[in-house]
Amino acid sequence: MAGESVSELIAALGKDSFFRLQAAQELGARRASEAVGALLECLTDPFPQVRVAVINALVAIGDRGMVPVLLQRLAAGDSREQTAAAVILGRLRAPEAVDPLMTHLEDPNVWLRIYSAGSLRQIGDPRTLEPAQAVLLKCLAEPDLSTRQAAARILAETGDRRLVPVFLQRLERGDCPERDACAVALGMLRAVEAVDELIACLKDEHASLRSAAAVALGNIGDPTAFEPLVAALDDRDKSTRVGAIYGLARLDRREAIEAIVPCLVDKESDVSSAAAKALDAIDPGWEGSEEAERALPELVRRCDMSIQDMSKVLARFDNATVFEVYSWLLRSGDQESRMAAAFWLADLEDARLVNEWIELLSHKHVLARSFAEKAIEKIQAANAEFLATYPDVVCTACNAPGEKRRAKLGLFKRLDYVVCSRCGRSGHLAKAAGL
Repeated sequence: MAGESVSELIAALGKDSFFRLQAAQELGARRASEAVGALLECLTDPFPQVRVAVINALVAIGDRGMVPVLLQRLAAGDSREQTAAAVILGRLRAPEAVDPLMTHLEDPNVWLRIYSAGSLRQIGDPRTLEPAQAVLLKCLAEPDLSTRQAAARILAETGDRRLVPVFLQRLERGDCPERDACAVALGMLRAVEAVDELIACLKDEHASLRSAAAVALGNIGDPTAFEPLVAALDDRDKSTRVGAIYGLARLDRREAIEAIVPCLVDKESDVSSAAAKALDAIDPGWEGSEEAERALPELVRRCDMSIQDMSKVLARFDNATVFEVYSWLLRSGDQESRMAAAFWLADLEDARLVNEWIELLSHKHVLARSFAEKAIEKIQAANAEFLATYPDVVCTACNAPGEKRRAKLGLFKRLDYVVCSRCGRSGHLAKAAGL
């Protein structure tokens, strides 16, 4: 919406959620002070993403004239409006908001308590820091995961390392609801002294703690967490697997590529998506790396996708590498894996697998037989020219002469073909120079 005028953007705040979100973001980017009134009216928007965009826009505009209105909303608005007002007042560091925010530290609305305490810490009045911290520490034991982790983040964002022993003690001895929040905070504070305890948490019975510990270990960045995080990639809980992928990416070690690649075919889309993002973060060119090549057999072994979907995943890799994996599957995989390999390899004109194709001609599955027939026909067609000019054939990749071979297709049928005498390939054959 960069081409719209401010008045048009203000009008868009009354449209559907997509336009409201885009308009709020653009108004904040422009620091459009004339939009403050309209943005304030959007603090009760039913969509959280829109409310966050509105809050960010008002903070970016930074007009101190909105403070009295925000104080009024904090005192008498609905719960969403009160919470949003508390957040903005803190980010504006409005000292006149201290007393009103203090009154909300015991509010029945837990989110209003948390953000009032967080805003008081941002404003920084010495009288309020201790009671605000006490409220946030108490919220670490809230039954709702997002609530307690929000409290932990607000505490950790201050960077106050005096809190590390408090979090570590609660991580070691507290109840589960408070332990996962403490793990989050310790990670944000990069508390190296918590690494051993966080590694132990990767085997805890509670998935929320295992996931939080994995993320925290990545944020801390201690290399001793590498192997435990690799093991966590096999966790039964998807959020823990996602956390482990994030943690490994944060450690920024190339060895993580080999561990993460098989996660591209995880049955949970959250996990496979996280794996793709992590790999790109570690190395934008990871697809052609040695680590990715070593991981391909494990990726294919884990794959529980359709043939077409698996081929889409493997299409990201170097063709020569994928050929080796599919060749291996065609020779030694189970029936489903051999079918997947046959599907991908049938369009190639490479004679290296001619014996495997001949074996598939007698396969009980009609698709396997059809793939084999298609592949053999392609090999025959590609080789016709070289059979006619043999022995004046050379491999352009190896600069070695061609070699004529024969395979049995049945009792009376034969297949003659030419391959490189050194590498066994047929894809780089050409007539010898001068002919």
